[in-house]
Order: sequence, then structure tokens, then C-alpha cells
Amino acid sequence: MKLEYTPDLSQLDVVKTIDDIHEEYLFGGHPQIYLPDFKDYKADIWAHFLDYFDIKYGEVIDQDGGEYDSQPKSLSVDGKMNIGYTFFNIEIEGYEMIPDLYLDIEGYVVREDGSCYLYPTKIEWDDNLFIKL
Repeated sequence: MKLEYTPDLSQLDVVKTIDDIHEEYLFGGHPQIYLPDFKDYKADIWAHFLDYFDIKYGEVIDQDGGEYDSQPKSLSVDGKMNIGYTFFNIEIEGYEMIPDLYLDIEGYVVREDGSCYLYPTKIEWDDNLFIKL
């Protein structure tokens, strides 16, 4: 599955260094993400995607958390980064349990009103892992 977005960077305060991404975003508690076509607000990636999975696949019965990779895999001069996020043990009604679901995320960390959030340009995951019982 792939979700793609095109942010207007001229309207955004993009974080452009790896140190600032770590300090202001990754180590700031529950990092927020913005998914424009799903919900028009910023929320924890874990909560946003559990809601998304509820809508796309059915009721999420259980889920054991998740985490970002400790380091972005790449960072361009304009601040676009590539990072992964893994969900652990997702159970959805009518599907086999998925032990680890890896999201490959590309996007920008953006400052707004004293906090930061991730504005993705692309999010991909293996939809074939969602196997109906």
C-alpha cells in the first residue's frame, strides 16, 4: 500500500539537520504525523494508523505499540528524510496477526507553534501481510 502527499514547502518551517530532527522530533515523546487525506490534524503516528487500519481493514483488536528507526536512513539538503516505523503484533478482526508491520516513510519534519510534526510525502507498507482468516 502506498500513500503519497505533496506539501507546499514555501508555507512550512522545515527542520533540516539530523541533530534538530532528533532533538525536536524523534526524542520529543510521541512524535506527531500529519495525514492530509485521512484526518485533518496532527496526531501520534501510532494512533493515526490504528484509526486508519480500523477504517481500511476492520476493527483493531490488539496492538503492542511501535517505534521509529533510531536514525533516518537519509536526509537531503532541503530536509527530506527517509525513516522507518514498525508496528508490533497487530491483531485485526478477521485477519491473521501481523507480528511486525514496517512502514517506509519519506517526508519533512516541520516546526509549528513550538512543536514539530512529520509531513510525509510517501508512506509504504506491505499490504500482502494483511491475510484474511
